[in-house]
Amino acid sequence: MGQRVNGALLVAGTSSDAGKSVLVAGMCRWLHRRGISVAPFKAQNMSNNSAVTADGGEIGRRRPCRPPRPAWSRPPR
Repeated sequence: MGQRVNGALLVAGTSSDAGKSVLVAGMCRWLHRRGISVAPFKAQNMSNNSAVTADGGEIGRRRPCRPPRPAWSRPPR
């Protein structure tokens, strides 16, 4: 069994698909290999406060009211 360390670490990101889960998986592996017990937890959003976008994606309910982003601020396709 690994070494017990008191404390917690929160990993948060500014958007979905930002790589938080991949980062945490790597950190857990790194800590486990050093003998530290890890207990990852991923909170799930249980509310249904989203809407479907024109391209089939998902967006928060308050966002559909906003005007489209200018072309220069969109990621390249």
